[in-house]
Amino acid sequence: MPIGQYGEGFRIEERDSCSEVIEEFFDEKDNLDHSKKRASDLFKLVTNAKARLSKKLALQEAELAECAKKDEYKRVGDLITANMYQLKRGMTKVKVIDYYDEEMPEVEITLDGRLAPAQNAQSYYKKYNKAKHAEQELALQIEAAREELLYIDTVADSLERAVGQSELDEIRRELLSAGYGSKIKKAAAAKTIKSKPLEYMTSGGYRLLCGKNNLQNDHITTKVAAKSDWWFHVKNAPGSHVILFLDGKDEPDAKDFTEAAALAAFHSSLSDGESVAVDYTEVRYIKKPAGAKPGFVTYTTYWTAYVTPKDLK
Repeated sequence: MPIGQYGEGFRIEERDSCSEVIEEFFDEKDNLDHSKKRASDLFKLVTNAKARLSKKLALQEAELAECAKKDEYKRVGDLITANMYQLKRGMTKVKVIDYYDEEMPEVEITLDGRLAPAQNAQSYYKKYNKAKHAEQELALQIEAAREELLYIDTVADSLERAVGQSELDEIRRELLSAGYGSKIKKAAAAKTIKSKPLEYMTSGGYRLLCGKNNLQNDHITTKVAAKSDWWFHVKNAPGSHVILFLDGKDEPDAKDFTEAAALAAFHSSLSDGESVAVDYTEVRYIKKPAGAKPGFVTYTTYWTAYVTPKDLK
């Protein structure tokens, strides 16, 4: 029976019998189910890592918020020092003039009655210094945790889009290189057969390569692409690197750029979105920081296109 209610958004394939259709459907379903079972350790690793990093980040941010009290500790220490003449050991509270406030109000300070006045001042200064140093260290730790969480999100995105054993094993190999060796099946990763990046052509005849995972993203961006080729990636979200190759041709038309941007959005975590932002720039402006996780690059010179990836479906 002809199907017309979906417009042009589908493809018709004919089979000799209904039994053949059913058999093919369940064969494909079994293959997908088996792939998911074989990747259960990867899904578990990614889920646990995201939960651990999210919890760690929340605790660090809470500690950082506490460090905001450091200036108050220093202020109290200074006020105790300025009013040392009226303090005695054994006092637990004292009211003093707050010289830091233009209106100079009277404020109450809590003291430790076991300590001498000078020791009370030093106690507040110690809290100030501890909070100051903790603030600096926590800022570095939070930045590292956020970068790690962003990386795990890219692995999760690649895992959701992975098809076949070779792509799953390639993700295992990536996680090994990223320092997760003790948590995955090393034997499977060691025997991996490298899969190839996805390849397309724009309507203007320009070749496109699309990485399926972070290792492929690194490879096509830093090893395959020339400095004058164009790099595309969905903005502020996990997704594939897409390279538009000039191959000695003239500058592509706007339509070619739009198609490349739409492909980058389609192979990303925002594939179901509308008006998705995609950054693009010449490969010459892409930098791979030393020691960075697979797939991570930086760039400062770029343009942004807004595309609807579902137009490619």
